[in-house]
Amino acid sequence: KQLPEQNETIRIVLMKVLTDRESSIAVPELFRQAKSKNSKLVVAAYRSIRKLAGPEHLPKLLSSLQSCANDNIRSEIIKALTGVSHRRQCQGSLIARIETLWGASQTVDTRRSLLKIVGEFHVKRSFDLLKKALQNKDEAVKGVALRQLARWPGVEALPVLKSVYTSDSDRTRRILALRAVIRLLELQNQLTMADTMRYYKDVL
Repeated sequence: KQLPEQNETIRIVLMKVLTDRESSIAVPELFRQAKSKNSKLVVAAYRSIRKLAGPEHLPKLLSSLQSCANDNIRSEIIKALTGVSHRRQCQGSLIARIETLWGASQTVDTRRSLLKIVGEFHVKRSFDLLKKALQNKDEAVKGVALRQLARWPGVEALPVLKSVYTSDSDRTRRILALRAVIRLLELQNQLTMADTMRYYKDVL
């Protein structure tokens, strides 16, 4: 009840106190604070939301992401979405919502942000969406999808990355794909020696 009545500096301190006390009942008020014109206050609100929110708040966070025009704040919303999903183990629910959003009309910034989120969850549905995004018409969207796939820990990414290296017209993306292929070949132990050597032969 005290939070809206204080000046912005005190509100930021109070948010930290609420977070330390794990006061989840404060989440609705934190969302109200996240609408402030003061960027420091907004950042503090989303950082607290990251620690206190639950699965029921995912739709509101995704809506905030779609309407956000500030890169720094957008980054905090992404962290809040991934943080809540990891903490409350609701990754499946988040990915399902992102799949739905992906099929609708979205801005380039929103699509790039959604890819950054799914890239944090190394499951098949995330992989499939990242792979699909490589075919997007927007170069920025394709770039984010490739960067997320370049960090992918499993060998299932190898054919996709090799394809980018051998067929993409963009030199920067080709180099990134090549480095990712080599990294995976050095780290993995799931391929036979023959398959490993075949990949090396194809890209070197």
